[in-house]
Amino acid sequence: MVCDTIPLSDEIKALPNVRTFTLSGMLAEALRRISNEEAISAKIEH
Repeated sequence: MVCDTIPLSDEIKALPNVRTFTLSGMLAEALRRISNEEAISAKIEH
């Protein structure tokens, strides 16, 4: 599992066991909470 924060090579993308997920929503929510002085610990899941 990899995230989409940096571009992947075509070789890596072609691997059948590699899954890509996006962090944009989580990062946006964390930045929103920080700028509004809200806790971000509630967003962290174990």
